[in-house]
Amino acid sequence: MRPVTRADIGWSVTSTEQGRGLKGGAVPIATRSTSIGSSSSGLVHPEHVATVAYPRYMVSDVAGGPGWIIRGADLRPAITDLDTFRAGIAEDPLTKPIELLWTGDTDAALRALGLLEQTPRVRALAADCRRDRGETAVAVQEYDLLVAECLGTAREAVMRQHRGKALLANGEAERAVEDFERAVELRRTADPVLRASAEQGLAVARARMNTG
Repeated sequence: MRPVTRADIGWSVTSTEQGRGLKGGAVPIATRSTSIGSSSSGLVHPEHVATVAYPRYMVSDVAGGPGWIIRGADLRPAITDLDTFRAGIAEDPLTKPIELLWTGDTDAALRALGLLEQTPRVRALAADCRRDRGETAVAVQEYDLLVAECLGTAREAVMRQHRGKALLANGEAERAVEDFERAVELRRTADPVLRASAEQGLAVARARMNTG
């Protein structure tokens, strides 16, 4: 089994680029802001990479890797520079389905993933597709299996973190908080970018639980 790296935040490949994003955190605010703008191509313009707000809370985006971030708005990866992103993931055998998923073509991503050996990583990407298609209960069920299979291994943190995202999408903020708390604990001594992504998820989950 390959070691889990910071790029597993969003199921991409290992990067030597240093993280440029801020830690995800929750700060009380008075008003609600809108989500980050994105183009129809699925790319996010760099000038729009900023903080976004849930009711009464503001959560920062975090850097994920070359050419992509994790949005504080919905905890989903967003490509900010397509050429840089493609160069950074060029050697990843899952390049095609990852780009399809992250640019919003979940149907094509699922078809591509269905043709591959059903490794934990492939299954997790497929669960992310289900989540983004609105099949959130199905995504949670698959992540329940994946977390159980990965307990005590290097993959447990990333599986819990992604289950936390599926749980949030399914309206289960309390369970999501538990998963993100465990992911933060498991990543306490990990790469700062991995740790920041887990802390970002925990901040969002706590804000969602506090605001309903």
